[in-house]
Amino acid sequence: VPVDMPNLRGMLHTMLADRSSKLVIQLVVAALSVAMLFFASAKWKFAREETVFDLGFALALVTTILVSYHANTYDLSLLFLPVMLLTNHLAGADLKHGWSRITLVGPMLLLFVSPIQMLLLQKYEKLSLLAPVLLLWAWGLASEISRVGSSREIPITQAG
Repeated sequence: VPVDMPNLRGMLHTMLADRSSKLVIQLVVAALSVAMLFFASAKWKFAREETVFDLGFALALVTTILVSYHANTYDLSLLFLPVMLLTNHLAGADLKHGWSRITLVGPMLLLFVSPIQMLLLQKYEKLSLLAPVLLLWAWGLASEISRVGSSREIPITQAG
């Protein structure tokens, strides 16, 4: 049941099922999935250094959950690895902007500390509403990759 899936397909089915046909929803899901994959792969180019590699891998896992055709509650257990990688990064990071902290730590708290999953799954039967949380987290990871990647100085080598 798509409304029980915490991914793009579930989120779009929840939002568009009353207004659009299944074909339109599937086309929009396909287009957004391809866009998400290109977005994550574009951020991967900064993954040359160890910390940025961890963030890139975390972004890849969050993106994988979002673009998967089927996602269940237990599939979210894969997100423990990005939590550990991000926690390791945050231990040594200097986050000056409040928005950076919100987009990186907020989704982790919503996913793993609060009872929001049980509420969405058992009371409202719409676990797909976790997809925006995952999108926010993906955006926060991508922003942090850009911030860390651009703050690192790349040594200039002289030819000849």
